[in-house]
Amino acid sequence: MDVLKDVKNAEAEAEQIEAQYRQRAADLVARCRTDLDSRRSERLAAVDEELQRYRDELHHDLAAEKERVHEAGAGELERLERGAAANRDAAVAALLEKLHQR
Repeated sequence: MDVLKDVKNAEAEAEQIEAQYRQRAADLVARCRTDLDSRRSERLAAVDEELQRYRDELHHDLAAEKERVHEAGAGELERLERGAAANRDAAVAALLEKLHQR
């Protein structure tokens, strides 16, 4: 009978040990999940910051390029207007000369 009692006690102890290991495993899994979630959040925040820096840089570059194109376009328009005025003046002078010769 003592052997049967010892076997039952050993089984009960084994079940307690198994339950403790299951609980420790569950705790470790929960801790790992928490740690992974924290790291994921940190990395996502870092990626978001980097993306925002890129967006800001691109916005700045776009604004500078827009200004450069605007200035180049204004300069080209001014050059064309001067050329048109010069051509108009030359055309008017040629027409007046032709009219004057007749």
